[in-house]
Amino acid sequence: MHKPNKLLRITISAVTVVYSVLLFNLDLHLDSFGKRVVAALPMIGTIALWLWDSFIWKLPIIQSLTKRPNIKGLWEVTLTPHEDSHIPPGGNRGPIKAYMEIDQSYWQVDVTLFTKESHSDLVSFFLGFT
Repeated sequence: MHKPNKLLRITISAVTVVYSVLLFNLDLHLDSFGKRVVAALPMIGTIALWLWDSFIWKLPIIQSLTKRPNIKGLWEVTLTPHEDSHIPPGGNRGPIKAYMEIDQSYWQVDVTLFTKESHSDLVSFFLGFT
């Protein structure tokens, strides 16, 4: 499954870096250190958000503060269809052994479910854990 968030992150990061470099290097009379820092703020913010989303939130001390569990990995699961499920005659009525692959960042969870018969993908943005 195509995950548009990676392309979006790369595009936003590239545009932000180019914008900051142009502001920093063009002859815009950025003669003070403060003005140069202001020109670099978009790039600094983008890098900080990328570091947070990819690495920082996974640190144990940070996880205890955010209450966001890291569930990334490969999980073995058992599916049991409901008795009212619309399963065709001769279909597998369970229990069905399956594997669930979870890829996670701070703001997104990608889940892929694999069974002997098929696989499916789910992408969920902006999860709130309580």
